[in-house]
Amino acid sequence: MDKYKLIEQANKYNFNSNFLYNKPYKYSNKEKIRWYFWMCELNFWFNEKYDIHIVLTINPYSSTELYNYKIYKNSPDMRCIKSNDNLNTDKISALYEALIESFKII
Repeated sequence: MDKYKLIEQANKYNFNSNFLYNKPYKYSNKEKIRWYFWMCELNFWFNEKYDIHIVLTINPYSSTELYNYKIYKNSPDMRCIKSNDNLNTDKISALYEALIESFKII
């Protein structure tokens, strides 16, 4: 997961976090949760600005929590425009992958 790639894309489209800086902290023991909140805010921005909705789905056949994603666009009806049902990763990585794909849509 390349944080700088996602931050670069966010800056390119003029996304500015209202609560967190658009750069990772190098020496913070809370960086993982701060990064997750930053991506959640970016997800909300996609929803508000571009009507793109990211839904994380859990793999029901796994004994551990493995996540995939679906990306919906409301134009004019809600339809799935991208999904990855074979990703099977943790929640933060699934959200990261979905956000990278969302930038490719706009």
